[in-house]
Amino acid sequence: MKKVLTISLVITLIVLCVSQINCSFSEDANTEYTISINGVNVALVDGKTVLDPIEKDGIVYVPLEALLKVMNISYELKDTTYTISTFAKEEMPTATSTPTASPKPTATPKNTSNMPSKEKKFMTLFAKKLGIYTFPATVVINKVYDCKDSDTNYFIQTTSKNALNMDVTSWFYLYAKSTGSYFMEKRSSDPVAINAVDKKYQYDIELLNIALTEEIKRQGY
Repeated sequence: MKKVLTISLVITLIVLCVSQINCSFSEDANTEYTISINGVNVALVDGKTVLDPIEKDGIVYVPLEALLKVMNISYELKDTTYTISTFAKEEMPTATSTPTASPKPTATPKNTSNMPSKEKKFMTLFAKKLGIYTFPATVVINKVYDCKDSDTNYFIQTTSKNALNMDVTSWFYLYAKSTGSYFMEKRSSDPVAINAVDKKYQYDIELLNIALTEEIKRQGY
C-alpha cells in the first residue's frame, strides 16, 4: 500500500521528524510513503542511500537532516542540539537582480550560430552538468568568470527553482580533473568577494542564456 505525505508547513514538518531512527516497522510493513512538498514528490537521500519514512506506533518518522537539505533549510548540529532556521540557505534574488528566464530581444536579436570560442567552450561543459539542478529547465545564468590562472575552470552564478518552487541563487565551481573529466560543485562563498576570479574576459551572458535555452530543449528538460 502506498501513502503520500504532503508537506506544506515547515514548522509542522520539523515537529514530525527525527534525525536518526533505530526502530522497527509497524505491523503494516508493506506501506510505502512518498514525500510530496508543494505538490512535488521528492526523495530523501543520504549520499546514494534512499531514506524512506517509517511508521512506529501510528506515527510516521522522517529523517530530519535529509528533509532539511531537500527543503533548502539551514540547520546546525552541536552536540545533541539541532538549531534550525526556517529561512532558505541561499540569498533570495532581489527584484533588481533577478534575471528573466527568457532574455529580452534586442533590436538585432543575438543567435548562437557564431558564438565566440570562449562562450562556446564554456557552454559545452556547462550543458553536461544541467542534471545537478532540481529543475534544469528553470536555470538562468547570471555571471560567468574564468578562475585565476586558468581559462578552463569557471565560477558560475545561476538562479533556478528548488523543490519548493522557490528561486535560489547560488555560486558554482566548474573545474577539470587530471583525467580530463569535468565536475561542478556548489560554493558557500562569493568568489568575486574573495578575489578568486579573473575579470579580464567579459562573457556575453545574454548569448549564453540563449544557448542555454536551446540546450535545455535539446536535452528534453
